[in-house]
Amino acid sequence: IDDFHRINNPVIRDELVDYISSTPMCCHFILSGRTAVSAEFKPYVITRQLRSYGIEDFRFTYDDCQEFFECSDVTLSEKELNAVYETSKGYPLSLSAMARYLKSRDGKTFEEIVKLSLNDIFDYYDISMFNTWTTDIQNFLIHIAGFDEITLLLAQMVTLSSDSNLILDKCCSLGSFMIFSTPDKYTIHPFYKKYLMHKQDKLLDRDELILINRLAGNYYEMIGNHTAEAVKYYHAAEDYEKVKLLLVEDASHGVGLGNFIELEPYYLSLSEGNILQSPLLCSAVSMLHSINCRIKESEYYFTKLLEMRKFISKKSDNYRILEEQIAYLSIALPHTGNNGLVKILANIAKQFAKNGFHMQEIAITGNMPSLMHGGKDFCEWSKSALPLRNMLKGFVEFIFITDGIGLADTGVGEAFYEQGKLDAALVELTKGTTDSRNRGSVEMLFAGTAVLARLLIAKGEYEAAVCMMDGMKEIIIDKGKNHLLPNFNSFMVLLQLLAGETGSAEKWLENEAPDENLHFYTTERYRYMIKVKMYIIRGNYTQAEILLVRLRKYFREYSRTFDYMEATLLEAIIYFRTDDERWQEKLNEVLLQAQKYNFIRIFADEGTAVYPLLAKMKKDKIIQVNPTYFDKIITATHKHTVLYPDYLKSNAQKKISLTNTEQIVLTLLA
Repeated sequence: IDDFHRINNPVIRDELVDYISSTPMCCHFILSGRTAVSAEFKPYVITRQLRSYGIEDFRFTYDDCQEFFECSDVTLSEKELNAVYETSKGYPLSLSAMARYLKSRDGKTFEEIVKLSLNDIFDYYDISMFNTWTTDIQNFLIHIAGFDEITLLLAQMVTLSSDSNLILDKCCSLGSFMIFSTPDKYTIHPFYKKYLMHKQDKLLDRDELILINRLAGNYYEMIGNHTAEAVKYYHAAEDYEKVKLLLVEDASHGVGLGNFIELEPYYLSLSEGNILQSPLLCSAVSMLHSINCRIKESEYYFTKLLEMRKFISKKSDNYRILEEQIAYLSIALPHTGNNGLVKILANIAKQFAKNGFHMQEIAITGNMPSLMHGGKDFCEWSKSALPLRNMLKGFVEFIFITDGIGLADTGVGEAFYEQGKLDAALVELTKGTTDSRNRGSVEMLFAGTAVLARLLIAKGEYEAAVCMMDGMKEIIIDKGKNHLLPNFNSFMVLLQLLAGETGSAEKWLENEAPDENLHFYTTERYRYMIKVKMYIIRGNYTQAEILLVRLRKYFREYSRTFDYMEATLLEAIIYFRTDDERWQEKLNEVLLQAQKYNFIRIFADEGTAVYPLLAKMKKDKIIQVNPTYFDKIITATHKHTVLYPDYLKSNAQKKISLTNTEQIVLTLLA
């Protein structure tokens, strides 16, 4: 039964179901249509009497595409076939449209062929689908074409239609181009969305498009927590005053929270005059330049902020905002490092207490699964962790309020962990995470919990660490802290690598990892480091080294000592695996630097990846650090190697299986 989607009468559908049910089991029916399985047939799906195939099931694989073009007498080079597959995504209709032009060519470029093929498909959609629908459905779809996700309320607002619910249901019954998912979300297939955008450009004028965008901006502003979307549509509607007001609101949340990075183009589109009218905007732009390695520009706007003190009355609200922003940047600007920060914190605490000022939200952890990788580098503080904790705990909890709860204890716990004092670290981290869970922020809880998980891993309790992080994910989702998920997912990739499970890690690399060649954001530093490790596993050493060069430059300029040591250690591993003698120089550089802070785990946590380097260094007697300190490192690293033998193992390396006896011997040696 072809074109099943055209049967709209429920009585006829019921009669068809009754007829199919009455036939002998040896009879088979094939129903072909554009829609998903209708309600009448769901019982047959559940009882597995009906097999349902959707549009994705009919996509061609790469090999299918190659065979299709061979059967169509179309000759393609490997490069051309790759381009065709990437463009068509394997959809048969796209391949069929492209095959006709690829066969004759007639001197056309690939881009021209793609455009001609697309026009043919759009003409086909016009005749077979769009032109057969009623005007209300056509207009409705054109108005919602530009949205990735559509809710009933959004549809009602941008189409000004009171029948939006009925039309949405009708659209879902017309074909598989629109998909509904509970509780209230509709999505249009990407390819069909491109077609509808094409129709929108042809049929709607400029004023109509501006109205759609303004109404969409109203919708996202009204529902809240969608600042980036609201700004996007207001900007498209050319309502620049509204854009400015929303950016001022966003700026009050600070970097690492909300949509700061996503809104970068809109912040930078503001004129200098507009920026200097608002202490919040001036502060935000200074921070934005800093996290994008534009130090000169960042300092320029920070200086402008300081100059505002001359022109703003101390009795005005703007003066309070100004002083709060100056205090915020004095602490949070990434490129300023930690020099004098203790004194700055003490002075700010006194100033805030005297004047009733309040610190805006500040991402102390930088949304990282660690304080060492957080907004500031804490290496120097680790030397005097306990005295500093006792001196600063009151200050940070007063200044940062909930963001400061658990900070001091978690910081001490992580310092002890890095120094290999696992039992002492366990006590401090437990105190810190307990306070964060009860009275503090999810961001601080995430950082402390992740370090606690690493501690469990160091003790050989891998499953307990995974279980702990699973619980942390539930908290993140439950509290709506989705901005933590990218780094959470990256941390879980690290755990998978420890277990030698590279399958899901490869998917992360392909689908989630940030593209350093598109943008280089300092806020992505943790994910970049995990990406380097994935490059190492793949044997893509040149790509890994290029990224590490960029990271090391940033770490050095921003005084991120711990990150710099980690990056240099990874460079040493790459050089060792590529038989480059510079590995000795790099490893000694890290050892000498880490010895200043008595760090052990920075080496030990790299286990099997760094142990061969340490062992060779010891064998060749080229150790430049204190022998006792080196022995602690190599002992801890060897233990980690035994616990997690498949960590960071290159795909090209031969996997060696150890017998139970050999494993026992290695464990005893550790």
